[in-house]
Amino acid sequence: MQILSKNCHDVGYILETLRNVSTKHMHGKLATALLYLSSEQFNDLDVFRY
Repeated sequence: MQILSKNCHDVGYILETLRNVSTKHMHGKLATALLYLSSEQFNDLDVFRY
């Protein structure tokens, strides 16, 4: 049951991301990408170095 719940959550996240990317203008897309890359899951990585 947990696997199904996790899978549904992941699919929902992917669909939301696709919706955001496909409907925003370039400034909104860039802002969304920067917010995503500055989230806690990337704290240990230097994603802005490249």
